[in-house]
Amino acid sequence: MITNVVHDNQIENGCSGPSWSLLIEFAGCDAPELFKRKLAEMLQKVPLLESLSITIRGTSRDVFDVRPLGQFLTPSLKKLKLQQTDARLFVLWLDAVRKIPLFNLRSLSLFLELISDDLLITVVHSLPHLVELDLEDIPFTLSSVGDLTNIGLQALKFCECLIALSIVRSKMNCPASFTRVDNKGMFHVSEGCKRLEAVKLGGFAKVTEAGYSSILYSCWNLNKFEVLTSPLLSDSVIDNMTGVASWRYLTQVGANALEIRLPFYISKVTTLTRLNLAKARITDVGLALLGAGDLPIVQLCIRKCEKVTDKGIKSLFHADRKICKTLSVLDVGYIPKITDEAIFTIATAAKALTDLCLRFCNGVTTNA
Repeated sequence: MITNVVHDNQIENGCSGPSWSLLIEFAGCDAPELFKRKLAEMLQKVPLLESLSITIRGTSRDVFDVRPLGQFLTPSLKKLKLQQTDARLFVLWLDAVRKIPLFNLRSLSLFLELISDDLLITVVHSLPHLVELDLEDIPFTLSSVGDLTNIGLQALKFCECLIALSIVRSKMNCPASFTRVDNKGMFHVSEGCKRLEAVKLGGFAKVTEAGYSSILYSCWNLNKFEVLTSPLLSDSVIDNMTGVASWRYLTQVGANALEIRLPFYISKVTTLTRLNLAKARITDVGLALLGAGDLPIVQLCIRKCEKVTDKGIKSLFHADRKICKTLSVLDVGYIPKITDEAIFTIATAAKALTDLCLRFCNGVTTNA
């Protein structure tokens, strides 16, 4: 059954007519014919559809059969999001719909079982004008048969308009990673996608700082760079960030390899406004370096940075730095060594603070 349908009728700047977006959530796939019929009815009512999102709320084995979409797609469709879908069926479908006159999809987001070379190559050749590409998979086995390789990443060079790229592997079903992609694959991305402004990569277990740094060096418009759980990533990749003049957002999840030098390099990126250091092995010295960097940080997360104490919090807000005036969101959850003293410091120094997370800070009492 269909659980949620949302229609948004918006007037875009410079356009005389309305643009429509359609969000569909479907619980399970045990009634595929009903789903196809209802989907057809809805799509026939929105001939000027620009954004379509279809989500399957069921088990990880429930996938959306994309094939019925072909007969209802219009040239107005610019954004497509499918969660979850079958990669093999999507490749066949995309190879067919690419022949639709004036079909010009600009944003594609897929959640599927396996990201393969065949999938990526078909996408970039069928949709050469893509601006945003978001791929996430959730493998059921550790087998690398049919998995993404450096060759698949090399094909991204054909998407000359690409400015946002996200390729992530989930470990929900098993601890799988992209074992057939190494630094060479990242070199292909850096050489072929120089216009990138936002990059998110996760599950690339064989990529080192050399691979990530190549993207930082080549993509001069980059202002958002996110790496999820990269065991070979060291702090030298952060060193290369100091040359990124327009940096706004850094997230490093699972930053176990990043030691004391990380805050020093970050402190040199003077345009940084959002910083996520959750689980990083930073200390009070690291927070002192961030404070000394005089950064205009608006959102800061140091959740589970277990070596931080009250002294570190105090040094972060040292001498009325910019952060005292700009910080609005702060997460210090799961830090056992901070006490009421740290909270008093935050309350006194952070003039713009609107959101403070203290979850599982056992040293903080009701007095704070």
